[in-house]
Amino acid sequence: MIGDALIIGIMAFIFVQFWRHRPGITFFAGIVLYSAMRFGVSYLRIDSGVNCPNTVGCPDHVIKEWMTFPQVVSMILFFAGSAGLAWSIWRKPQDQPQMATLGPVPAREKASTRYNS
Repeated sequence: MIGDALIIGIMAFIFVQFWRHRPGITFFAGIVLYSAMRFGVSYLRIDSGVNCPNTVGCPDHVIKEWMTFPQVVSMILFFAGSAGLAWSIWRKPQDQPQMATLGPVPAREKASTRYNS
């Protein structure tokens, strides 16, 4: 829970500083940060470690008896998010979005004038 709060704080800072000229940077930073946290937290879980009690149903290790499936997914998302983050940072800055300007809104006709002709 503390890790999630830190990630949200970092993402809020990135959003305030960079969102106008670098769209996507907040999204990809969130993916990278969350997947890194999830990978590390998986080692701390009681039902995922080496000393896992058999009463809770230990997950199968997918890679070399040390990496579980959630860690594999986190690693894939980390690399995909890193590639997206690099793309967001290195691409040309975008113009700030402009507000749409609308002309005067025509007044609505009364229903009685429309149907009583």
